[in-house]
Formats: sequence, C-alpha cells, structure tokens
Amino acid sequence: MSELSFSTHNSAGITVIKVSGKLDGTGNEALDSFIKSARHAPDDLLVFDLSELEFLDSTGLRALLDAYSCAVRHGANVYFASLQDEPARLFSATGLDTVLPVHASVAEALHEASRPAA
Repeated sequence: MSELSFSTHNSAGITVIKVSGKLDGTGNEALDSFIKSARHAPDDLLVFDLSELEFLDSTGLRALLDAYSCAVRHGANVYFASLQDEPARLFSATGLDTVLPVHASVAEALHEASRPAA
C-alpha cells in the first residue's frame, strides 16, 4: 500500500486536493495542515480527488469530515470525487454517500462546483 501523499491544483478558482495512499489516524494532522496551506481562504470551493486513495478508515474519514464541516461553516462547498472500492464502502456503510456530494469523477465534481448557487 502506498504512503500517504497530497497534491493540489486550482481549476477555475476551485481548489482540488488529491489524496493518495492510505489515510488513517496517522495522517490526520498532515491532511489538515495540507488543506490549510492549499486553500487561499476558508470559503474556497474544494474538491477532494480520491482516485488514488487506496485505504480509508474511520479516523481518516473523520479528517475529511472535519475539512467538510469547516468549509460549510464558512459558506463553502466541498465535493468528493472518484472514490475507489475500499473508501467507497466506508462512505456507503456510514451513509455519507447519501448525504455528502460524492461524484464519479473529478470532472463531474468540478462541473457541479462551478454551477451558480441556487
């Protein structure tokens, strides 16, 4: 299993954070720090690209939910994209896949994020 790593890029004003490898309790602080450094402001739109996230446990999920909660408190939206099998099972088992904006691809999440608010 790959080591945890992060990368980011900006797409039309939307911050895309790619999380790769294994996200568990040992990576929570690293993820939190990376998110803070990648975002320009707490209300930035944020897409998590999880296409290379091989493993996610409940503590890793908590880190993603903390980022989601922080953004929502500041009036921003967060989108999750490209979940692999194991992380998708955790999202499904917890029911989060029905509550959080989960998209099949980063392109789909970016499209949704760029739509004007209703």
